[in-house]
Amino acid sequence: MGQAHVDLLIECLKYCITLGAKPDGLFLVDDFGCTRGLLFSPAMWRDIFKPLYARLAKFLHVENISLWLHSCGDVRALIPDMIDAGLDVLQPLQVAAGMDLRELVPQYGDHSVPPEVSFYRYQKIMEWVHRYGLLIDVHRNLC
Repeated sequence: MGQAHVDLLIECLKYCITLGAKPDGLFLVDDFGCTRGLLFSPAMWRDIFKPLYARLAKFLHVENISLWLHSCGDVRALIPDMIDAGLDVLQPLQVAAGMDLRELVPQYGDHSVPPEVSFYRYQKIMEWVHRYGLLIDVHRNLC
């Protein structure tokens, strides 16, 4: 199933490129963790997912398209393999799961140019609601 998904993504992107609609990046959503750790072992991720991500990243990078991945939870044990597979950006950084930007950037994102991987953290919308009130107020204050 994973191979078919990667095949479909690559064929769709090839078609988009022929139409002149090449994206700057591809944002995938695959949750590999929870607040207490990974949903499966790093060895299982390497066996099942890493080859798929590596194949997709290889195609994307030839086309100068970055690979972004959303994964909730504590995925620290997977980051070296994600980098090796070609991941460009990891999002989100779930602090409650131990994904602390202050630890991750020096380890993975700060010692090479370009960095091995970039990290993208967003504020939970409820944090903004508590700060600014109703969602309409959040929009007024941020936009």
